Amino acid sequence: MPKKPINPSRKKSGPLLIVDDERRMVEALTELVSQMDLFNGIQQAYSAEEAWTIYKKTKPIVVLSDLKLPGENGLDLLAKIRQDDLNIPVLIMTGYGYYDSILKAYELGADLFLLKPFEIYELKDAIKNLLSLSPQELKFRRDINVMQALHEKIKILESIIAREKESIRIKDDEIIQSTFGSIAHSLKGEFMHIGNSIREILEAAGNPERIEEECKIAESSIDYSQLLLRRLMEYLNMGRLNISEVLIPDIIKRSKAILLPRIPDN
Repeated sequence: MPKKPINPSRKKSGPLLIVDDERRMVEALTELVSQMDLFNGIQQAYSAEEAWTIYKKTKPIVVLSDLKLPGENGLDLLAKIRQDDLNIPVLIMTGYGYYDSILKAYELGADLFLLKPFEIYELKDAIKNLLSLSPQELKFRRDINVMQALHEKIKILESIIAREKESIRIKDDEIIQSTFGSIAHSLKGEFMHIGNSIREILEAAGNPERIEEECKIAESSIDYSQLLLRRLMEYLNMGRLNISEVLIPDIIKRSKAILLPRIPDN
């Protein structure tokens, strides 16, 4: 059940856009959502490209999209929508266990995920929930999603560093072992600080002073982590570590963008 009643100003204020390449799925969803009597029409699309064209013409108040689509995928569509409108709720459906894609979708601004096959009540509750939230509440909820995705990426990077540290130990060069081990240990400690700050921020909803304090702690750890990562990469000539060149700056960029400026409004 939704935590709050549906915002009356949003009921029937525009259409719902359903995007899925399976026509039977689109028809079934259309029938189910029509019974809810919450939208001023249902728009249907079978690809991200078609959905974007319809979106620009109709300006839906909720988008319900599959993740895996022919051509451009649901993430591509989500990115375009967020460039145009930060307030429209976007609900992503997927029958695929693409963990990285789920994290990426949250970073791009997805509001909720539904894993196929889902129950009818799950779909209806998700839609009602999204329509009950104000733009400010949706924004804060997305920030929480991004912080949680960031925390997962930090854990992934920790495991990569631990694995590479073990591979270094096999080598005979004691200087490499001790230097790498020292930097990796410090870096893992900073990751722990960032992770702790994220958990504190998630628990501090409605307490701006506490959130601001934890943001400052996180900023310090993020800056120091960036320095350690650069030292690590330079020391091992940018090739020894099996760390994605996208993952590291992404952690730094998203951490600062999400943890620091986003203090929820009173």
